[in-house]
Amino acid sequence: MTGIGLLPIDDEQVRQKLNQLADKGIGVVTFNSKLDDINDLCFIGQDHYRGGRIAAGLMEKIVPQEGKIGVIISTKSLSCHQERLEGFRTRIEESIKNLTILEIRENEDRKEDAFRHTLDFLHKYPDINGIYIAGGGVPGVASALAIEKKENEIAFICHDRFPETEALLKKGVVDFVLDQNSTKQGYQVIKTLFNFVVKHKKPKSNFYDIPLDILTQDYLQ
Repeated sequence: MTGIGLLPIDDEQVRQKLNQLADKGIGVVTFNSKLDDINDLCFIGQDHYRGGRIAAGLMEKIVPQEGKIGVIISTKSLSCHQERLEGFRTRIEESIKNLTILEIRENEDRKEDAFRHTLDFLHKYPDINGIYIAGGGVPGVASALAIEKKENEIAFICHDRFPETEALLKKGVVDFVLDQNSTKQGYQVIKTLFNFVVKHKKPKSNFYDIPLDILTQDYLQ
């Protein structure tokens, strides 16, 4: 028996290919970004829609009434970012503070593009008071805020615990980090494939939920 673990893009050709592999008896395990209508063994990751809602709920608590927010996602080709965006947008619409999403930009996880988008947000919308980035490129946002001397004025929420996001959280530049525990996620992918290939055991559920941790400045002290 053989198996494959991958983070799939949301594309019909990818679906067809993965289903072809599954039909041949190859165990397919997807992680981080869920893909519907495929015969995978299971998906390992988080409820990203819920993650987006949590990010919006936190944003609601730290921006003022009539808050204006710029959003940066990696790409709409990954379902995890689509779901985070939809969760964030839905929760913002429900806010009692009458919050507004100014624009939604894509940066393909590149910090250079995140820098450029953030700088453009700051120049185009002088009254912006919140930035939510749903993927990579966090240092780019921080650099733009530093250049404009807005590090302590703009509410800033991001995902995933990396050394650079930890450093920004400790400095107070980032307000909240929503972590998806990539170490646990990677371990579970390998464990699931091992059980299938070596022990011939399929997972009991088609969704292994990785808990979401909310990190604050005090959490890292």
